[in-house]
Amino acid sequence: VACHEGHAEVAAALLAANAEVDQVDSDGLTPLVLACQEGHTEIVATLLAANADVNLADSDGDTPLFTACWEGHVEVVAALLAANADVERAVAHGFMPLFAASKLGHTEIVAMLLAANATVDPSNDNEQTPMVVACCEGHLGVVQLLSSYGARRTFPFPAPHDTAEHVVAAEGHADVVAWLAAHPHPLHPSLKGRQVRLTGLTRAELNGRVGTVVSLEHASARYGVSLGGGETLSVKPSNV
Repeated sequence: VACHEGHAEVAAALLAANAEVDQVDSDGLTPLVLACQEGHTEIVATLLAANADVNLADSDGDTPLFTACWEGHVEVVAALLAANADVERAVAHGFMPLFAASKLGHTEIVAMLLAANATVDPSNDNEQTPMVVACCEGHLGVVQLLSSYGARRTFPFPAPHDTAEHVVAAEGHADVVAWLAAHPHPLHPSLKGRQVRLTGLTRAELNGRVGTVVSLEHASARYGVSLGGGETLSVKPSNV
């Protein structure tokens, strides 16, 4: 109750009296999930300091991070990420935290998750990706961020080989359609100029060689990487 209602001093006193930090209530919710749901940042910090399990899901399978991302609580998400919350931990039907933030249009949280190395193109059980749901909902800021990190613009859902442009046009999101048309290959500043080690690409002697990310090709979900001798290679993000 204290964690749900935001009574930080009461929660701290209960923990000092050896209350179980990960105790599940009658609804199957943990104190940390409840605090994340309501956006009580101080209580989240108190629970984490008391060694609450940052990845412990509730009875529905929702983790604290997924819950905070769904609700849009930026400071709570920051606290969870600082405590090494698993950005790849999926909940029911294969939904990851990035799906929640993308669907609800929480652009700042999307940026935080991507900066924490969340996979940009995970597929849920219905073969949806964060880019699909962001396009369907018309969240331009999210589409821009996902695109800059190399999100695919073709998907098997809603229809096989559907495109981002078709999805947003069908939903009537004219601003997103215009942006996609004008920016076919954006590259996030955090990626451009990053040095990368090339491994496992070909039988040529690439192992151990270092290149620099210079471009992004959405159609093939690859980065353009320049090598010291002026050579440029196209490599998958998983190799970068």
